[in-house]
Amino acid sequence: MSNLSDDQTQRILEIHETDGLIAAVKAHREMTDASLAESKSFVEALAGGESPDTSGSLSEDTIRVITEHLADGEKIQAIKAYRDATGCSLVGAKNFIEALMVRLREEDPQRFPEPKSGCAIAVLLLLPGPLLVGLFVALM
Repeated sequence: MSNLSDDQTQRILEIHETDGLIAAVKAHREMTDASLAESKSFVEALAGGESPDTSGSLSEDTIRVITEHLADGEKIQAIKAYRDATGCSLVGAKNFIEALMVRLREEDPQRFPEPKSGCAIAVLLLLPGPLLVGLFVALM
C-alpha cells in the first residue's frame, strides 16, 4: 500500500465519519494505487483505531514467512504470523492478509490460486449409504 501523509489519512477518516465506508474507500483509492480490497482493509482498520499501513514495518523474514504460508494455503498461520509481528487485532490481521492475497493472486495466480470449495466431498458425505455402496461397487 502507498504511504499517505497524516493529512490524507485524517481526511479519509473524516470522509468515513461523514459519508461512510464506500466514500472513504473511494477517496483512498483516488489517493493511492491500492486495489479495492486493500483500500477497504485500510479504511476499516483506520476506522477501528488501528494503524492500517503496517506493511512497511514488516521484516523481510516476516514477509517471507507470511508469503510461504499463503502459498501453502495456510491462511490462519499467515494471520498469526502477521499478528505476532505487528500486534494487530485479529480482524485487522485478517483484513490485511485477505487484501494481500488479492494482490498476490493478481501478481502470481499460479502460486496463489483461488481456494477450492470442497463441494464434491460435501455431496458425497450427504449421499445415502446404499447409494454410496452402489457407487463404490460400480467403480470397482
